[in-house]
Amino acid sequence: RCHVLLQYLTWSDLRRTPPAGALVTTLLQTTGYAPTNLGSLNITFDPTSGVVSLHPLNNSTVSANVLSLLKTVPYNLSIFTVDSLLAPHGVDLMASEAGPPSPPLNITRALIDGHNFNVAAAMLAASGVVEEFEADEGGAGITLFVPTDQAFANLPSTVQLQALPAEKKSLVLKFHVLHSYYPLGSLESIVNPVQPTLATEDNGAGSFTLNISRVNGSVADR
Repeated sequence: RCHVLLQYLTWSDLRRTPPAGALVTTLLQTTGYAPTNLGSLNITFDPTSGVVSLHPLNNSTVSANVLSLLKTVPYNLSIFTVDSLLAPHGVDLMASEAGPPSPPLNITRALIDGHNFNVAAAMLAASGVVEEFEADEGGAGITLFVPTDQAFANLPSTVQLQALPAEKKSLVLKFHVLHSYYPLGSLESIVNPVQPTLATEDNGAGSFTLNISRVNGSVADR
């Protein structure tokens, strides 16, 4: 994640880096595994040597020089080779593996403990998708938009969610889940507001997407 920049850059872009450097957000930063902005990289360019370098914040012992452009898809993707492995702040590449991992998140229990999400918790249990959500949470992460009990109560009487078969409940729930972790700050400044959901993955591109926007200082999804 520390090696993935969330910005399309060409060789020309890198060589136009100002003398003070340029701070670029990485996938590590947006997935919430780094505090504040310590998951970002500072890109520098030495006009004398022509060397472009990448520097993790607050880790002066590690840096990498960009060697070559391996592949590019214009305005979409650039793959560069570097001469060193980057380690984000707080990661010691020489240290042995840490202690036992944190226990997995119990999403249903978290909703019940929230005291206002009992209907959503019941739907999760009835649909059987909670295990899938929790498995995804251990990878790239997920973002759930969970309706409150009052939101369910406000539905028209003709909408009978609890009467739906398990596969339909699963689809409704997956429509409320993004297949990546987004902290609130990232949602407020998201570049591409139209995001696929887990339901999109099951039903094909362009279907069951969410449009994320800011409305009156709050984040809204439609």
